[in-house]
Amino acid sequence: MLLRRKQIPRTLKAAISQQPSHARLEIPALTGLRGVAALWVLVFHAWQFAGAPPCSPFGIPLSSLLGSGWMGVDLFFVLSGFLLGAPFAQARREGRPTPDLARFWRRRIGRVLPAYWGQLLILAGIACWASGQWPMTAIETLAQFTLTQNLLPVFREPLNPVHWSLPVEWDFYLLLPLLALPWRRLNWWQALAAAMVFSLLWRLACVVVVEHWQADGIRFYTTILQFPSRVDEFAAGMAAGMLAGQIRARSAGWLVTAGSVIVVALAFALSGVGDFISGMRMPWVYSVYSVLAVGFGMVVLGAAAGNRWIRHLLANPPLRAAGIISYSLYLWHYPILEWLRAAGWIGPEAGFTVTVSLTLAASAAVSTLSWWLLERPFHAPPRRPASAPERPQP
Repeated sequence: MLLRRKQIPRTLKAAISQQPSHARLEIPALTGLRGVAALWVLVFHAWQFAGAPPCSPFGIPLSSLLGSGWMGVDLFFVLSGFLLGAPFAQARREGRPTPDLARFWRRRIGRVLPAYWGQLLILAGIACWASGQWPMTAIETLAQFTLTQNLLPVFREPLNPVHWSLPVEWDFYLLLPLLALPWRRLNWWQALAAAMVFSLLWRLACVVVVEHWQADGIRFYTTILQFPSRVDEFAAGMAAGMLAGQIRARSAGWLVTAGSVIVVALAFALSGVGDFISGMRMPWVYSVYSVLAVGFGMVVLGAAAGNRWIRHLLANPPLRAAGIISYSLYLWHYPILEWLRAAGWIGPEAGFTVTVSLTLAASAAVSTLSWWLLERPFHAPPRRPASAPERPQP
């Protein structure tokens, strides 16, 4: 039986704030949004492998959006804050016990490590077969398998460049109970503001250190990409989770639209800036991640609240399918790009359309296999929010 519209937000709030059970919560529009994040990163790298050509179909300048595909990783961080951080923050806010940490970690280990370790062994085995030696030192091997490579004196990803983001997520999981503490006494906007101030101060410290110590400070400066610097993005997701029960479906469209405008405007503003991290370009080096936190936080909140057009836009079968395999898709697309280029099938000569089409097809096939063998066996069956209607009305 369908619930009346005014009941839907309360149902969503209860579903998000409750302690995690043996089954994982699925909000279809957010599954589709994970698919958007993974596909955006894939298309971004395919565009780079194709030589970053100008792209303006029907006169629409898409090059700025293609060149900003790295923002898909930031969307993943905000989604993690919403789905994983919000239950901890809500429990602190209401004075309840936080979700069971043993269960939380069993699920996180099963979600992240099997597919990651499987890929590490495959890629290392291929590299060893090709070169006759193990591609990493003993310390690097240990760090890679424990997701602590961001703590090494020289931070590099010898097997797959996209692995850099996994320690960021891992650190968030480790510190999540601590990060939930401020939400007990602070409102959502106060906690989010505190996280943004902390992130801003960390990025400022990174810049000051490298300006003062030059080469000796570069290793500390690289933490501007890591968890201490990105806490505002996770906090934005947590804030969205805290607000989920207060947003009506009729407001969801405005949130998604406004958040998308912020992200797209930032993408176009950055089109002529270049690498703002390596070049320490002001004010971008301080502000970009916080702006993305706000924009993506609004998108995630609106998508979770949902209405008919958001459901058609994000919860459609193709995007949900991409969302289901999004983790494996993120892991595998870059090695596949390199293999296809080595075979001479993609690149500037082949053009962007061929490059992205072949990469998408091959990545989808390999990622589906990875999901089936290395992810699915370790997943709890999904469930919908308790008592939530299958199709919330606008």
